[in-house]
Amino acid sequence: MLKNNFEVEILVNGKPVKEYHKDGKVFIEGKKISKYSIRIRNNSSRRILAVPTVDGLSVLNGKTASYDSTGYIIDKYNSITIDGWRRSDKEVNEFYFSFTEDSYAEMKGEGRNQGVIGVAIFYEKENEHLETKYKYTFDRFDREGTPYYPPTTPLPHIPPYIYNEKILCVADCNETLFTYTTDNVSNCFCEVSNKDIKQDVGTGWGDSKRSEVTQVSFKREPGTVAVFEIFYNTREELDKIGIDFNKRPTYVNEPKSFPNEYCEPPRK
Repeated sequence: MLKNNFEVEILVNGKPVKEYHKDGKVFIEGKKISKYSIRIRNNSSRRILAVPTVDGLSVLNGKTASYDSTGYIIDKYNSITIDGWRRSDKEVNEFYFSFTEDSYAEMKGEGRNQGVIGVAIFYEKENEHLETKYKYTFDRFDREGTPYYPPTTPLPHIPPYIYNEKILCVADCNETLFTYTTDNVSNCFCEVSNKDIKQDVGTGWGDSKRSEVTQVSFKREPGTVAVFEIFYNTREELDKIGIDFNKRPTYVNEPKSFPNEYCEPPRK
């Protein structure tokens, strides 16, 4: 999934899974028991902070996610791969597609947001004084994948697209599948109307894996540069919302920049 100069991919067995697009949203199939990772690429010329969330929880501290949640610093033209829930500065517990009742979010009593992977991107705030900038560049920040731990403040969680009965959400509902009432901009109550759709897979707390990071400070610019949302569910439930798994790419007759090797004389 691409936005601006950034890319987020979900990897299974080290390879990106296929993405499906519908109603302006991106979906992937979550096959139960499969381990997965989140790869984030920074194709910009600036250092960024990437704040990743799974099922509405920060992957770094397990708390309800907000734009002020902890994140990973990614150097310019670089990438990181996040393999799991961060347990310490030296270990993570791997992500895997679990039964909803076995998900990490459900075990924490936060299961209402199962089925979405999010990443918010922030640019590093440019320093006013050159001396300070050099100190940051060479002393603290020349490492890839180091997390940032600022104080957190509440912000609406990243919402799911597929709902069970009635839940609090922060998005417009798909009008063909849901009816809804809105009491303000950031809250709506969605109800399944015509189709029996359920969230049938979550993300579990998997095996421990070595993953060393160092805590550093990071001054982010106000406001996000890009926000990614990738929704996941089982193949059966994605089929109910109309995902076409057999759709093939459409090719058009496009001009070619190098159709031949040599110049031919014009025809008279």
